[in-house]
Amino acid sequence: MNIKKFLKILQNNSSIIVVSIILLIVTIINSVMYIGLLEDGHHHFWQALTTNNIFLGHEGFSLFPYNSRYFPTILAHLSVGIPIYLGIFSIKYLLFIFTFVSYITPLMILLIIYFNIPQDKKSVFELILLSFLICLVYMIYQIWTENLITGLFLWVIFVIYYYADFNNLSILNIVSILLFSIIIISSHPMVVIFIPVLLILGIKKYINTTKIKLSHKIVLIASFILLFYAFLFNTYFIVNPIFPMKDYFSFKIFQNINFILFFISTLLMLYISLSRNGNQKCYNCKISFIILCFLIINILTFNVRTSVGFTYRILGFYSPLFFIVLILISEKLKLAINFINIKTINIILCFIILMNSFYYGASWMKYIKSLEQEIINSQKTNITEVIKYNIYHKYSLPFILIFIPTLSNNNNLHNYLPVTFFQDSMNEIINKKETLKKFNIDIDNIIKSEN
Repeated sequence: MNIKKFLKILQNNSSIIVVSIILLIVTIINSVMYIGLLEDGHHHFWQALTTNNIFLGHEGFSLFPYNSRYFPTILAHLSVGIPIYLGIFSIKYLLFIFTFVSYITPLMILLIIYFNIPQDKKSVFELILLSFLICLVYMIYQIWTENLITGLFLWVIFVIYYYADFNNLSILNIVSILLFSIIIISSHPMVVIFIPVLLILGIKKYINTTKIKLSHKIVLIASFILLFYAFLFNTYFIVNPIFPMKDYFSFKIFQNINFILFFISTLLMLYISLSRNGNQKCYNCKISFIILCFLIINILTFNVRTSVGFTYRILGFYSPLFFIVLILISEKLKLAINFINIKTINIILCFIILMNSFYYGASWMKYIKSLEQEIINSQKTNITEVIKYNIYHKYSLPFILIFIPTLSNNNNLHNYLPVTFFQDSMNEIINKKETLKKFNIDIDNIIKSEN
């Protein structure tokens, strides 16, 4: 391969290359800095450590993982369960692997989406990537929130139904459409909103496509049946929700002035990119776009508090819904999209996510070190007095605290955790004390006597 051809390949695939490099660096940063203990990560890691069935997954039952959110985090659970099965019991190694797999999974799915898009339609990936990055930058350490990954699952099916040639499905198309139609069954109840749209797009295209190979017909019909079953299965969880449905209609995110400014700025940038023909020069549009880019950088860099991820988890639902509708409308109205603008936004968001990961990762490590020293040096009887880090799930603190001795290898950390500290969490920890011993965690040596 000559250098010109190689450079041409890099240029044509620059978006996926840039996001792959950035997300890989972010993955390594977060894995080294124990981010797997933050927010939803702590209970996924805890469940993966203490379950007797490595395939059980999040909130599953021993006989069958009967929940609507199995597949988005199963790789993270297996990343702990398999090493334990192989005899690896170091919390530091297991936490690194768990975090690495958790953060690399979205990148793997983005790659699947990208390579399922036909070559002449690759530019649409910019909108799909923007949809994901908007979620990631605000959800920050909520990588384990199932609707974030479910949104990517839905994109896989969408790009195949909407862009792939049903007469000429590739092996990747066939494997992807069958695999993700199965995965969608137990991903998140939000799929109920998307499945009718996907089925209409897929079935309409199937009917309008002549002379489809028999093998391709079987694959597509099987996919339709699986999606219909997924619709019925998840309708049950809409009627009998296991998560607070009201949160998806509360729009608390709009109580944050920074998010409102970001939302408006993004809409304006999309308007600038959609309202003009790509070949038409518009000096005022370019100036406005540059100003909006600087505004977004100022809004997001080091300004997304680590505890807000839980509040913004609804973005994993609304962002893909918005961008799917945007793609369908732009195609219907034959709008010319300036994808250079969209690519610019994506690059900016990638580097903001990278900078925020460095900043908050360093802050988290500093917090753990200072907490460790406070425990050693302080005579305080209430551990809550030394908790300073802004964590949404406060009940996760006991789980974080019990891992500190094994992460720091500090023998001076003992009898520091009051048994009455977040009683429900402490009861769960105490019930698993025998299991924890194989990870070199002695609960009896950690719990403080409160006579």
